[in-house]
Amino acid sequence: MAKLNGDWWDGFRGSFQTEEDVIEFIFENIDTSKWEDSYIDAAGYGEPNEMFKETVEDKKEVLYNFMMSLIGKNRGIDLNQFAEWQAEDPNRSVEIKLAGEATRAWVWDSSIMKGQFVKSVAEIDLLAKKEQAERAEFERLRAKFEAKEKSSATGNGKED
Repeated sequence: MAKLNGDWWDGFRGSFQTEEDVIEFIFENIDTSKWEDSYIDAAGYGEPNEMFKETVEDKKEVLYNFMMSLIGKNRGIDLNQFAEWQAEDPNRSVEIKLAGEATRAWVWDSSIMKGQFVKSVAEIDLLAKKEQAERAEFERLRAKFEAKEKSSATGNGKED
């Protein structure tokens, strides 16, 4: 969760802990009693089979998603947490990948030359990914050289 910046914290005097708390408060207290369902003419000809209904609940959901996007809550990804992670080290970078309904972040650390796809900063474990790749390479090389040694010992080895 994103914490409130200094200006907001001072303004609210501790009433809220996070930006999400502020959005939730606004959303819970906004008067939607005069909102009505709407019909949208998709084709522009006024034909009933070309109309679709947008309910008050649909409108509330759109408003909520809009408000959350203002603070970086985008499609289930908290952009602020990735910005903070990246800012901790100039060797780090973050790219947000959108594919249909799926949203993922590609995180990369050039100091260890490793990256991974994640949905939150809590999932990032680049050192483990690096160790896993190094272990796989070690096993591949060990198998290669053990096979060469075995082949040389039996006299069937090819010289490279």
